[in-house]
Amino acid sequence: MQRVWTSWKIGTRLAVAFAFVCALCITCAGVGLWGLSHQSRLSDQLVALHTLSADAATMKFYVADETGWQSYEAMDVAAYGPAKALAADDVNVQGFASDEKSIQALMAAWHTAAMSPAEAKSFTALKAAWDSYFATVPKVEALWRQGTPASFQAATAAMNTGFNSEQYSQVVTATDDIQASIAKRTAELQKRIHADSDRARTITLTVTLAALVVAIGAALLVTRSIVRPLKRCVATLRAVAAGDLTVRAEVTGRDEVTDLAEALNRSVDATATAVSGLTRTAEQLSHTSAALTTSSSSVMAAADDATRESGRADVNAGQVTTAVNALSVGGEEMHAAISEISRNTAEAARVATSAVELTGRTAQTMSGLDESSDEIGAVVKLINAIAAQTNLLALNATIEAARAGELGKGFAVVANEVKDLAQKTEQATNGIAGRVSAIQQDAKQAVLAISEIDSVIGQISDFQTTIASAVEEQTATTADMSRWIDEVSGNANLIADNVSAVVTTATTTRQAIDGVQVASVELAGLSAELDLIAKQFTL
Repeated sequence: MQRVWTSWKIGTRLAVAFAFVCALCITCAGVGLWGLSHQSRLSDQLVALHTLSADAATMKFYVADETGWQSYEAMDVAAYGPAKALAADDVNVQGFASDEKSIQALMAAWHTAAMSPAEAKSFTALKAAWDSYFATVPKVEALWRQGTPASFQAATAAMNTGFNSEQYSQVVTATDDIQASIAKRTAELQKRIHADSDRARTITLTVTLAALVVAIGAALLVTRSIVRPLKRCVATLRAVAAGDLTVRAEVTGRDEVTDLAEALNRSVDATATAVSGLTRTAEQLSHTSAALTTSSSSVMAAADDATRESGRADVNAGQVTTAVNALSVGGEEMHAAISEISRNTAEAARVATSAVELTGRTAQTMSGLDESSDEIGAVVKLINAIAAQTNLLALNATIEAARAGELGKGFAVVANEVKDLAQKTEQATNGIAGRVSAIQQDAKQAVLAISEIDSVIGQISDFQTTIASAVEEQTATTADMSRWIDEVSGNANLIADNVSAVVTTATTTRQAIDGVQVASVELAGLSAELDLIAKQFTL
């Protein structure tokens, strides 16, 4: 029954309970109406009895009054004589006649329908007694009219114990019987009315109390079927508010409170899932922030190393630029010297006769060329060493850029370009070294040739052609060397610019890594805060 009751909707339960209470109210009202109706019928009977009692009392009055008028007539007959006492205008005669008419009217208007059978029988006897009594009155008056003492005595005897008295006694007896019966019935009816009133009151109170008890029971049943599940839902909500997400509201029945409990359980399940995900997210954030802090520290160290190495590379690049500029100046000087040789060779061709004099100067010039070649060779070696060091620095920068990860990609590109330029510089210096070596060999050959000029002056014309060709070739070589030196100078300047860019990039990377470390610290704080929030709940 409980399951059937809780399976009903709340509106249905309230409607059934209200209908039941209304039925109880109608029952109470019906019992009350029945009691009132019963009391009304008894009251009508009591009113009828009171009316009969009033009629009987009136009749009793007329019985006494009628005998009184007759007694007064007897006294007047004795005092004033029959003629005066029995005159039609005599007050006693008129009073007796008036009462007779009233008695006849009362007998005709008597509420005989309310009489019991015994009372009706007594009423019939009363009516006959009155008729007999009134029939004896003229006989008594006839005795009074005789006016003799004997007739007066006979009339008095008739009134006291005779025929007139007998009929009067029957009237009195019938009237008393009717009045006594009515009084008895009135008393019984009043007693019945009181008993029925008590019974009706008892029934009404009993039915009312029963209806009240049943109504209270129905109200308690409806209230408990609604309040108990609601209390369980409230207890679940309080537990959830306290952070316990393991509790669930008990689901019974199919009413609106059951729907509320199911919705509450789904809400708690969703909240538990969200908090569980929040816990996992907090843990992942904690691990991620720790890894990010470690990585940022490593990247910061690498960035610091890159900054220091790029600073040193910047200094070395400046030195390379200075050395290359010096090499460019030496190349220009060598080009000027070769040009001078070319002019001297031409002059030697035109002035063969002054060969001896020029030979001495040429020997000196070739000695200077040999020294310049040695100097160029030293410069080339320096450039080659600088290029090798630059290549090594570029390789280190490439490694540091790879360690920097995404932030080091731009630095890696610049480092690759620096490495390429260093390799080109090394190749150029190797070419220059080869050319300088050739120049030194040619200069030595020229010195040997000049030393032999004195002994083979006659062969000057033959060697002049060879010298002219060698000078032209040397001129071309020095021009190429000068162009290569200019290119190396430009590349050295480019290396310096790139190294400066690398320094700037390393500084920017260092600043970015500082921001990453700050973000990782904030991320760790956020992770701790999320973890603290998640730990407030019990899963």
